[in-house]
Amino acid sequence: GSRGKLLFAFPLCSGNWGGICSQYMQLRNGQHSSLNTGLVTIQNYGQHVPLRQVQLTLAHELGHSLGAPHDEGSNCGNLGSSGGKGRFLMFPHASDEVRENNDKFSPCSIKRISKVLNLKKDNCFVGEISDQPICGNLLVEEGEECDVGHNDTDPCCYSAKERLGLQCRLKPDKLCSPSQGLCCRSDCSFKLSGHVCDEETDCQKESVCSGLSAHCPEPSPKENLTICSQGTRVCLNGVCTESVCIRHQLQQCDCPGDSMKEKCHMCCQQPGQPETCASTTSSVLSRHFQRKVLPLVGGAPCSGNQGYCDKFHVCQLLDADGPIARLKNSFLHLDDFDDLGEWMKVTEIKIYTSRQETYLKEKHFS
Repeated sequence: GSRGKLLFAFPLCSGNWGGICSQYMQLRNGQHSSLNTGLVTIQNYGQHVPLRQVQLTLAHELGHSLGAPHDEGSNCGNLGSSGGKGRFLMFPHASDEVRENNDKFSPCSIKRISKVLNLKKDNCFVGEISDQPICGNLLVEEGEECDVGHNDTDPCCYSAKERLGLQCRLKPDKLCSPSQGLCCRSDCSFKLSGHVCDEETDCQKESVCSGLSAHCPEPSPKENLTICSQGTRVCLNGVCTESVCIRHQLQQCDCPGDSMKEKCHMCCQQPGQPETCASTTSSVLSRHFQRKVLPLVGGAPCSGNQGYCDKFHVCQLLDADGPIARLKNSFLHLDDFDDLGEWMKVTEIKIYTSRQETYLKEKHFS
């Protein structure tokens, strides 16, 4: 929420410990828990995380669940660092770059995941996937008119409890079901033409209902190079992805100097000329930015992707022996505790709100 973004997936370990296909394990108090789990939040310091970043973060955590470690070491650590295509999905440090490899698994990851799939394929993966719709899963699939799960009191749609032929069909004289889209009222009628069904964002225009369908149209993108993300980025094809530097034919760069505050300023350079890197506050870039400070948003990588900007716009370097490492190491002893709550109390993991403490941040979990 307002204190930064937290994400985590239990990595695949030997035996039945964590990751994909791991079964329920019994804790000391007799309760059972599954470590085939993960979580990703969609807010960072009170700001919604861009959809692409959420997708990449979720894919990164699923990679861990499938047995892929970070791309590190002499064989895997430098993959994608040359050639301009960018780092792969399992690169350990957060990055703001938008490159071809960013949403792909590296050869190292594919090799590790392939081993897991081969090992686990007979234990928990379904051999054949049916293309038939599943009435009751709350998703309106091909062949269904609506899907309200097992809610047999819904006024618009027959639930999965009904007999075959009625399941997931609109009830008589009903125009629509809210399960079909955001442009259907709870009384099973279409919302009026012009009703806003999807709010305007930095890079997309608002969407409005047509009055003739339950479907909320896909939002139209705003003009490319529209300013977004508190002035630090620009829109491209409806997504807030590129640095504001490109608006002036410049490249974003790591701010020079030793000040941890200034390392969380926006800095730009002439393409391919790192010696020209300067803050937007500098006289060199004054004609573009009028010497205005543009602080990077909370969670942005800094200092060569070796740290992140906290909510006070100060670069916090990662501590290899800090609370994140202790959190990781304590996973090996989770079964010593009665439940996850007790485990978290013992490991004393908190999300702090003061500058002096460490935030739990993206991609610091392994």
